[in-house]
Amino acid sequence: MSRNVDLKEMKVVDLRKLAQKRKVHGYYKMRKEELVEALSDESESVIEYEDISEIINTMNSNPKIHQLRKIAKKMGISFQRKIKKNELILRINREISKKKTWEVVDLKNYSSPGGEKVNFNKENKTENIPELKKTYLKDKIVALAVNPEFLYFYWDFSNQTKKLMEEVISKNLKTYLRVYDVTYIIFNRNNAHTSWDYEIGKGLKDYYVHVPFANASYIAEIGYINENGLFIPLLRSNSAHTPQNSFSERSEEKWLELESGFKLSCTSKGILSKPKVDNIGISSAEFGKMNEKDIKIISGGGSFMRKEGGENK
Repeated sequence: MSRNVDLKEMKVVDLRKLAQKRKVHGYYKMRKEELVEALSDESESVIEYEDISEIINTMNSNPKIHQLRKIAKKMGISFQRKIKKNELILRINREISKKKTWEVVDLKNYSSPGGEKVNFNKENKTENIPELKKTYLKDKIVALAVNPEFLYFYWDFSNQTKKLMEEVISKNLKTYLRVYDVTYIIFNRNNAHTSWDYEIGKGLKDYYVHVPFANASYIAEIGYINENGLFIPLLRSNSAHTPQNSFSERSEEKWLELESGFKLSCTSKGILSKPKVDNIGISSAEFGKMNEKDIKIISGGGSFMRKEGGENK
């Protein structure tokens, strides 16, 4: 019996579980026929060197959607019938980049998804790789929340600010990164809840800062302390808010139905909610006269609650 026949005899639930296990993209939206087709194309295909060269030539010639579908099936890439051309091109390029055979095949002038020509010859793989700039000569300081207890700051200076910093250091004045707690306030430099300093030397470009409070907002300034002991700011960062380090106090649950996309929100009834249970008990005779709809099991210890007219008794 062929593999397709075996898949067709499976139930949709089982097909979806198999598709999830094989990481088939968009499996939860697929119908049975689409699942069977996607799983049939999931088998590992062996692609010869000549096939890869042919695929690359086709990809460089602005292929039609039917050509892309043929290539995707050949490479074992799953897709839906209504997939867009750009998405299919992206998946094919992503799969091509995973193939180890690229190192031994002469792939001449392959165009990346951005349109740039790439030389994949092994001997030229590390040539002409541009280095990242160490500075963009712009005044900028950025604050990022790492976790509830840490912030990350990085900065850059223009030529003018860099020259000013050098003059400050030449006068034996110290430069600092000053952090302000500005939670729930409009900051005016004088109303922060608290602030503290970190000395930064010449050439330092970033800093990790431990903060005292989670679920709080922070701003930082870079500056120096002058001869009169006043802090002179040069740059100010954006406001960064650290996440909370405890369970949310919100009692709302949000649900999404995958097949229809229907969204639903309701009051949480999870284990964190403390149920209100009446301390009651009934005899076995009374219990036998009750309907199943009138009984709600509260715990495994044998306690029951009878509901009549929508109210607990």
